[in-house]
Amino acid sequence: MEYQVKPNQTIYYEEYGEGKPLFILHGLCVDHHYMVDEFEQVLKNSCYRRIYLDLPGMGKSSSFIRPTSDEILNQVLQMIDDLSNHEEFYLAGHSYGAYLGLAIAYQRERLCKGLFANSPAVYADEKKRYLSRHHTIGGDISTINFNNNTKAFNEYFSTNVLIDQETWDKYEKEVLIGTNNCNFDFIHDLQHDGFKDYELSCERDLRMKKVSTPLLLVSGKEDNVVGWKDQMSLMDNWLNGSMILLSKAGHNLQMDQPEVYQDMIKDFFLNKLN
Repeated sequence: MEYQVKPNQTIYYEEYGEGKPLFILHGLCVDHHYMVDEFEQVLKNSCYRRIYLDLPGMGKSSSFIRPTSDEILNQVLQMIDDLSNHEEFYLAGHSYGAYLGLAIAYQRERLCKGLFANSPAVYADEKKRYLSRHHTIGGDISTINFNNNTKAFNEYFSTNVLIDQETWDKYEKEVLIGTNNCNFDFIHDLQHDGFKDYELSCERDLRMKKVSTPLLLVSGKEDNVVGWKDQMSLMDNWLNGSMILLSKAGHNLQMDQPEVYQDMIKDFFLNKLN
């Protein structure tokens, strides 16, 4: 389905189930496929109406000129307001999607009734991030059939912690399907000029202001993309926030620790928020 943001601007989304609206936002350069599998395994027969977006410039959603995170946020907020009828809603996000999720929960504090934030960026500027040292766990990589896709396999190997055929197959299914449809010129324009346009104008407020929205923040101890120590500092201001730090997990922690990850989704959305 497509949501019309502007006359020549659409956001693609897929919707499953009925009930309370839950908007699910993927990270940078991928698309909704990154999020669907784990959430559907847990919430398929739940009380939530699951809405998986392709963020602007990614997946099947339109791009626009001179992109900024503020404009992406405004477009997503417009969609959320319309599809939720300006009523209560829930959020989940990963990485950049969780960065936007923090801002949405802050700006719609009265209506947002819960945010599940997986490995959120806290600083848009990569130079400001306190990153973990990456290491891997696994057997002989020569046994993994990566279909001669050396570039993608190197990216997988540099981010994932658990290295085996199963996680590579999942990476192909959930990451590469999105990166193959990403407008990388759009991403370059978004991140150029010292990340000035990539940084949300409310980023400092997200670290400094008190927010009452229930939050579960999940990070991997080996996350070398956004880290985890910056995320811990958020807990002082999220009055109903909790953080879980997973060992043997990196930025793609749902691949490194899939069963634990699904248990956290289940506990947050089916127990704590009900």
